[in-house]
Amino acid sequence: MSRLAKAGGGCKENGMNDTELLTLAFDLAQRAGAAILEVRARGFETLAKADASPVTEADHAAEAIIVAGLRAATPEIPVVAEEEMAAGRTPERAAAYWVVDPLDGTREFTNRRDDFAVCIGLVPACRPKRAWWWSPPARTATRRGLTPSCRGGAWWT
Repeated sequence: MSRLAKAGGGCKENGMNDTELLTLAFDLAQRAGAAILEVRARGFETLAKADASPVTEADHAAEAIIVAGLRAATPEIPVVAEEEMAAGRTPERAAAYWVVDPLDGTREFTNRRDDFAVCIGLVPACRPKRAWWWSPPARTATRRGLTPSCRGGAWWT
């Protein structure tokens, strides 16, 4: 059984250090971004979730890529993914988990704006630690450390 522990390279999970986790998230975000842009190029239908927020084929395609990759590489870390949660699929509680918003900015995406991103976060010990954003239109990525607040939320470090 793998456990999060401090080790020479920072957070280690299933033998993966921060650099390896970054590489994993970055690769998955790029692949998801490519799928989003493919859907955008051929056209898509916009549907509404139960909360009336928009969802498209691009949301589902990107989430499928990310979730499959995270579960294959780190099966002991549950994945909390936006579209799975909207469909009622909630993972069991765990000491660490991935948070995935496969297409942050769906409204902008549906309006043909470039203000959207793929977001993947790692939350060990119930405290946000790392977050990765990939902007498919701009082909830019950001990886930042997060400092959690006692009142909820987090800020960049």
